[in-house]
Amino acid sequence: MNFADIKKWGLARLSAAQKSHAGVATVNSSGQVCGPSGAPVSGGGAGVKGATLLQRAVLCAIPGRATPTYLGTELGNGGDYGRGLVEYSGDLSAPTFRTVVNAKTLTPVGGGTALGNNIAIHNVWVLADGSALIHVFEGTSSLSYLYLTNTTRTSVGSDAGRSNGQAVMNIGSRLGTQYANIRVLGQRGLCEAVSLSGVRTLYFAEYNVSAGRTAGSANDFVRVLQSSDGGLTWTTFMEFNMGAQGLPHYLDHFHGVTYNPYTSQLYFMTGDDSSTGNDERAIILWDGASSAPALNSSLATFAATPGWRVLRGTELYRTCDILFYPQRAYWLCDCDTEAIDTTSVGFSAMLADPALSYASRAQTIERLDNIPPILACKASNGVSVWASFHNASPSENRYHIWTSGDKGDSWALSAKFVGYAANTVVATPSSLFADPYVAGRVIFGGVFARGVQWTAAATSGYSYILDVDYGTYAQATYG
Repeated sequence: MNFADIKKWGLARLSAAQKSHAGVATVNSSGQVCGPSGAPVSGGGAGVKGATLLQRAVLCAIPGRATPTYLGTELGNGGDYGRGLVEYSGDLSAPTFRTVVNAKTLTPVGGGTALGNNIAIHNVWVLADGSALIHVFEGTSSLSYLYLTNTTRTSVGSDAGRSNGQAVMNIGSRLGTQYANIRVLGQRGLCEAVSLSGVRTLYFAEYNVSAGRTAGSANDFVRVLQSSDGGLTWTTFMEFNMGAQGLPHYLDHFHGVTYNPYTSQLYFMTGDDSSTGNDERAIILWDGASSAPALNSSLATFAATPGWRVLRGTELYRTCDILFYPQRAYWLCDCDTEAIDTTSVGFSAMLADPALSYASRAQTIERLDNIPPILACKASNGVSVWASFHNASPSENRYHIWTSGDKGDSWALSAKFVGYAANTVVATPSSLFADPYVAGRVIFGGVFARGVQWTAAATSGYSYILDVDYGTYAQATYG
């Protein structure tokens, strides 16, 4: 379905029952955004009550513990300038610290020379069995690596005991060569999904920003890798651009992959270029069971394959995250500037049914150029939260937070965080997640190695602890 299809099968063609099923917002005669019931909503219906800055990057929670427990990194307390993975227990403002591993001692796949001092932890994900996957970037070579801990997070490795210190993936390796500047964009770069039959699989979405790419050349590949053994081994699930030298360049990279827990569908988000003749702005939906097209197929082939659907061709389908309720999917658009696409309103909130059989623009959100939405989560109280990164030369050196209390029907720009890095820096936060231990609390984390700087004097990692709730709260700027 492209933008023309949306206009053809727009809200005017849908019955009230279809709109209700899809959770699609409408606009009444007064120009007010209305939810599926037809009642107007305004201001997002929720906001940020307060925010507390920590000078440590809290990147994920380990749920189900008697004492609140998290993983991240920082300058001290075992973080070693962002090189050490630290387990935090208790109150995050004054936690107990345990160093899981200092990544400078780790080695690539197969062993060899340790990574050394010029490295930084970019992301970490806790899996259902308690193990963790760690994304490490080595700055001298611009190469990235993925490491796996044991289930108690006391050792790291690719052997049976997870203790040999070797990577489970040299990120960006293909046919025996590892290419620079291939990593993940952020938290949605890795997804743990459970199929309707109960099979648990990991998906890793590559974010390729290699320089000097030519269509079909050796470093032009874009892939999603999969693992069925908890991250120990990986195979290619999807690949683009490598059919033959000079073939169309279908995608720049994957923004990420996300999982619908209500339907077990997976959504692969891509970008960004619309000028190549193969519009890369897309959401690829998979039902989680049907066979995938052959490697290096076109997006048109995916769209024509049973069990798959593709939305593409406008800024409305360019996103870095998607949230879900049983009868809806919703997202904010990853549009750099409003002028980038004359066929749509790029600064938009979108609503769709989970199957993406139809989608609708819910609202124009309050936004500024080069401060695009990147990460989203639902707090434990149900409030939806979206956070931005900032490109080079943003309209203001701020990170923005949007909230919705009505399941994505309407959004409010609820908070801003001051950025202290130069405006020329592309600053990409690592994570945004609902704290499983504190109702209505969301944690927004980033590392200095990805350009994030939330204090005048730089340190290795940062987090904002957000308290979000329903109601009307004045927009505030923090920092």
